[in-house]
Formats: sequence, C-alpha cells, structure tokens
Amino acid sequence: IPEEKFFIESEVQTTGDISRPDHFYIHGNAKSQEDLSFIISSRDETIEKLERNLNQQLNSMQDMQGEMTCLIERQRIKAKKVSSAQKFKEERLNKLVVSMREDLQANEMRSKKQDTHLKECKVYIQELADELEKVLKIVKRAKDGGFLQNCN
Repeated sequence: IPEEKFFIESEVQTTGDISRPDHFYIHGNAKSQEDLSFIISSRDETIEKLERNLNQQLNSMQDMQGEMTCLIERQRIKAKKVSSAQKFKEERLNKLVVSMREDLQANEMRSKKQDTHLKECKVYIQELADELEKVLKIVKRAKDGGFLQNCN
C-alpha cells in the first residue's frame, strides 16, 4: 500500500531507529507497513461490523416502528368501534328511559283517576250506609210502634 493511501495520525521517531528515517510509528504501536495495513484492515472490519450492526438495529427499529404504527391504528379502530357501540347502546337506553318515563306518567295519571274514583266510591258507600242506618231506625220504630207485625 503506498503511503499516500493511509492516514498517519502522528509521526514519532524512536531513538533506536534514528538511522532509519523512513520508519514511522503510529503512537508507538505499528512497527512496519504490514502492521499498519493490519491495523487499518482490522479497523475497516470493525467499522463494517459496526455498520452492519447499526443497520440491523435500524431495520429492527423501523420494523418496530411499523408494528407500533399498525398497533396504534388497530387500537384507534377498536376504540372507534367501541365508541360507536357505546353510542348505540346509550341511544337505545335513552329511548328506553324516555319510553319508561312516558309509561310512568300514564300510570300516574291512571292512578290519580283511580284514586279519585275510589274516593267517590267511598263517599257513595258512606252515603248508602247512612241511608241504610236511617231505614233501619225507621223500621225499628215501626216495629216498636206496632206498625209491622209478623213480616216473615
């Protein structure tokens, strides 16, 4: 690999290699061009692995985001159905309540009429009882007075 194709962060020349000015070290780790190539290829492999891992994570996140969007939409539809069903039940129950109130009012009217009729009947019965009492008193007086004899 030509020297122009790789990046050297800093050049350090050690005291033992003063006679070899073309031999550079990257922070003292690389001792030769092969070591430098190995380090770069290892770094490239690591970067590729990290990129693959990152892509997998991104794909996984996108799949999860798609699933969440689908779940949210499904939940919205379910809530809409439940809301619609609840609204239908509420309307039906409201109609039932209105109908029952109407029936109650009709029953109350009938009950008031029956109460009035019952009071009238009681008054009439009382009048008849009073009349019967008067008749019995008259019959008793007549019997006591001798006007009635053996009525059997």
